[in-house]
Amino acid sequence: MREFQIETLGSRFIIGGPGSAHPSRSRALATDFKVEFADLHFATSRKLILPLVESPELEGGPPRAAPLQVVAALLEFAADHPERDLVVYGHTDTVGGDAKNDALALERARNVALYLAGERDDWAAHCQEHYAIVDFKRVHHWAAERFGWSTDPGALDNEWTSTPRKARAEFRRRCDELLGTALKQGVKQNHKDWLAIYDLYEIAVAGYLACRPEDLAALRAAIRFAEPAEVACGQRWPVARQGQDGVEGRFNRRVEVNFFQPGELPEAHGSEQPPGEGLYASGRYRQIRLAPVGSDEVLLRVTLLDEHGDPMPEAEYSADTRAGPWTGVADGDGVATVPRALVDTSFELEWTAVTDDERPYWSRHVLTTDDGQTESGLRRRLANLGFDRPHGPTNPIVLFQLFLGLPPTGVLDHIAELVNEWHVTGQKPTPDPSRFSEHEPPYESEYDPHSDAYDGDGDDAGSIP
Repeated sequence: MREFQIETLGSRFIIGGPGSAHPSRSRALATDFKVEFADLHFATSRKLILPLVESPELEGGPPRAAPLQVVAALLEFAADHPERDLVVYGHTDTVGGDAKNDALALERARNVALYLAGERDDWAAHCQEHYAIVDFKRVHHWAAERFGWSTDPGALDNEWTSTPRKARAEFRRRCDELLGTALKQGVKQNHKDWLAIYDLYEIAVAGYLACRPEDLAALRAAIRFAEPAEVACGQRWPVARQGQDGVEGRFNRRVEVNFFQPGELPEAHGSEQPPGEGLYASGRYRQIRLAPVGSDEVLLRVTLLDEHGDPMPEAEYSADTRAGPWTGVADGDGVATVPRALVDTSFELEWTAVTDDERPYWSRHVLTTDDGQTESGLRRRLANLGFDRPHGPTNPIVLFQLFLGLPPTGVLDHIAELVNEWHVTGQKPTPDPSRFSEHEPPYESEYDPHSDAYDGDGDDAGSIP
């Protein structure tokens, strides 16, 4: 997998483990309410939850989390927060007129709401009413990848030829074997086909949550839909290329599922004009993105630090990306994540402490690449693992060796294998000390790693190229 080095304010780190983001200046962030949310992305003009957002050849870079992974995160969060009011906001890109896009946004929101609610029969009926050939071809393509079935329909378009016809026949046969259905062959796409697809989705979602499909009903029972549960925003609130009409973009073709605290719904919810204004334009809400469950997308990971260099667990953050703001909450170690697919060559981060919304921090990050096979790459991986002290003189190589109980030689070659192992696997290595018994520490004869005269790792790692 390709790795991306991040260089930020003198500290360097690489994807695969968090580095350090130090604040350089503050900005003002003030909102009344915080709203957790997740978004599912849709193919152009499509109204249904599909496991593939775009044709593979059109993705253009690492993919966003698959919609079913997002669904898993939503069900998990809803079960943990049964007091929240859930609202589904449908959106489109900015191609087309308001009336058409409003209708499209509403059907997208409705399809998501029906699936989240577990309304199996109604969801299948909605899909049957609004499907195009390309929709079930995407499902067949996904089934080929997910279950190893011979159901690849070829091109993901609306053409109906012998290849997709054979793929659907095989799909129906395989569903009969796995699900115990009795899908008819040689007939058009029908309600029973979508019921089978719903059941396959359930298997996938349950897999992301490490549970059984029948366990999902208990998670759904905790969902509390607001009234109305669906809001059609159309093209009014794009996240990418805001203020520009006629722009296609998968980041704008989305459904956002938002969880509001009791009593914190927008004041005119259900009647506001334009729809979504209370959430997106009032300035009263700060959206905090939920992390998808089971996501395999490439992530940039940054440890958020305060002015003392200490990690800030559960700090709320916002990254400036090409798709607009990417928000979230740092984990228990203060680590924030941003999808690599949303970043070109640089991005900015803002973050605030849980108990101090009035003191935001800010940093800028630039991406380059490295592979850990060179001296500079090893040093950057070492910094990425946390053994870099920008505000002190301690030798990071010695720190690494002492941390693992090894002789503190200060020689990079002595730890190269261990650094790469930890960085690639994410697991702390457990070296055999006998392998390193021939390494003698050079403290007395060569240097004092705690001396004020020692300048760290011996190169220009403290500067940004």
